Amino acid sequence: MGGNLPIESSQSEAEFSGEYSLALRAGAPAEIVHFSRPVTWKQRQEFDASLHPLRATRLTPYAALDELAYFTQNLSPAWPSVPGDLSNLKRSHVDALRAITGYSYETVTYGQYGERDEDFPYFRVERDSRTLDAQTMSASEFWVHWVIWHLRSADENEVVLIDEPETFLAEPGHRPFVDEIARMALESGCQVIIATHSATMIRRIPAALVRQVSSTAGGALTSEVVSTEALLRALGRSPAPVSLLVFVEDEMARTVVRFLLRRFATDHVTQVDIIDSGGKDDAVRGARIARRSRQLGTVAVLDGDQRDLYDDETILFIPGTSEPEALLMDVLRSRGRDAGDRLGVTSSDLLIAIDAARFVAHQRVFEVMSGALDVPPADLIRVALTLWLEDDSIATAARRLVEQTLALFP
Repeated sequence: MGGNLPIESSQSEAEFSGEYSLALRAGAPAEIVHFSRPVTWKQRQEFDASLHPLRATRLTPYAALDELAYFTQNLSPAWPSVPGDLSNLKRSHVDALRAITGYSYETVTYGQYGERDEDFPYFRVERDSRTLDAQTMSASEFWVHWVIWHLRSADENEVVLIDEPETFLAEPGHRPFVDEIARMALESGCQVIIATHSATMIRRIPAALVRQVSSTAGGALTSEVVSTEALLRALGRSPAPVSLLVFVEDEMARTVVRFLLRRFATDHVTQVDIIDSGGKDDAVRGARIARRSRQLGTVAVLDGDQRDLYDDETILFIPGTSEPEALLMDVLRSRGRDAGDRLGVTSSDLLIAIDAARFVAHQRVFEVMSGALDVPPADLIRVALTLWLEDDSIATAARRLVEQTLALFP
């Protein structure tokens, strides 16, 4: 909940008083917040005056340029040439600006003309043996500094609304810009809301923090987003290109790794190509050859029973200490009642099917069970994997595997 009820102008003893319960939903379950306001008008007035009202700052590229034009034409002659509160940005911040704008800065200095609420940002940058300020920068460069300056001056009781931060920027600057916005928000403690159509920025933000705003006859409708890739496809955007090759031993390993990616990194699934290599040696060999690529990341993910056979930090392993089929069969056997309920079969029939698959090659166990139960092999595997991840230690190891895999993105 942001902000407070306004200080009342009337002296009615009945307005905005009493006890309240407010449900804040940022997921499930909702958080219930209890608050109260004094009954008498004078007490409420004193109570409101003691609070720190929430401030909102709205940043749009067009308003920024309009303020620059107004300042240049009307105010700049009246203000001193040297502003107040001058400070040089740290090297790490300067390097971040370089990644956004493409310019190599020697120094970046920020300051302020005027007082708070009637101020105008002051920028001075040195690059390419030249000194530039807000009035001599390009629109793209000015807009980036405008946003960063406001974020640096924001506080934890402020909401900063940024409208289409990608405006004026070349596409390579989109990702570093949204990264810097996020870093500045964490540093200042302010809340940032971004309205963007940039696929790069949308992909960079966790799906849990993304909302789709749609126009309806009744007004704007805001919806939660499960997958940013699904959202971008719905908006007609091209899918993210493949950035990582994962070599695995066989089709079952491919299924397991794909399932883990969908569970723990839904928005990166389309960027990962999982290759059934036909054996552990070919998986390792394929990853080592592909590692020479300068455009794609690459890794070998082997079954858990190979864990002690390789001493190579570039090789990752599926959780557990045996091949995936054996792991999943053990889960179905130990969780027979739960598995049967989810598959729509009795636990006894499930155990009979498991027993029937004991004497076939591990690649065919789910095919044999499928015939015995009249349940598609994909359903058997899906239920087994879901039950497998209900073990906290397995889920932790699986999440770690996904994190290690995604860390190899180029």
